[in-house]
Amino acid sequence: MLYLVPMTYKCKYCNKDFVRETTLMSHLCDKKRRMMDKDQKQNRIAYQSWLIYRKMIIANVKHDKPYEDFINDRYYLDFMKVSKHIIDLNLDKPEEFVRFVLKNAIKIDDWCKAVIYETYVKDRTKKETVERAIERSLLNMKAWAEKTGNSWCEYFARVNTVDAVQDIRMGRISPWCTFATDQGSRLIDRFEPGQVQTLIDYIEPLSWKARVKRQQGDADWVQEVFNKAEIK
Repeated sequence: MLYLVPMTYKCKYCNKDFVRETTLMSHLCDKKRRMMDKDQKQNRIAYQSWLIYRKMIIANVKHDKPYEDFINDRYYLDFMKVSKHIIDLNLDKPEEFVRFVLKNAIKIDDWCKAVIYETYVKDRTKKETVERAIERSLLNMKAWAEKTGNSWCEYFARVNTVDAVQDIRMGRISPWCTFATDQGSRLIDRFEPGQVQTLIDYIEPLSWKARVKRQQGDADWVQEVFNKAEIK
């Protein structure tokens, strides 16, 4: 007697069998959901961060692995968490932050801690060129203008001091702006004593004042940029 074996449809992500193809199509396991979300911003940043991790940590990695391998990796959820953290911080260069934590052998469980980002900001502001620092700061000023309806040139004169403190803490406004320009000095003068105290660990006033004096040519260039742009 001939027995017919019923055809089944298997999910390629979780290997679960289904009698009907329509059921398979509506099926949504965790890994299938991860695959469907591959073009989401959080997933794209997480995947790129994972690729950087593999190149810097795993020996003899010569080629990138596909996204399909990422969704099966044991660190998938960790990198998704880090990616959300990066988005929340609105980092302009996510890959630089990832390389920083990897280079400094920081455990992935600690990547989202505030103290790690604070350390990263201090390191970046010390090492980046003055040109890049000013470019990044101007972009932030323009983003502020779009959000508030003000002219970006009025940032230092009109920005709420609470927002300004946050921008400096997050590295969006470089110490070059606050210590090498008259406009930056006037902004600092608007801060409450408590706000100034909050920023001391971030802007390291003595160190930056010494740097501005040591690199007077760069400081003069920053002031010239501000004056030509008619920044208030």
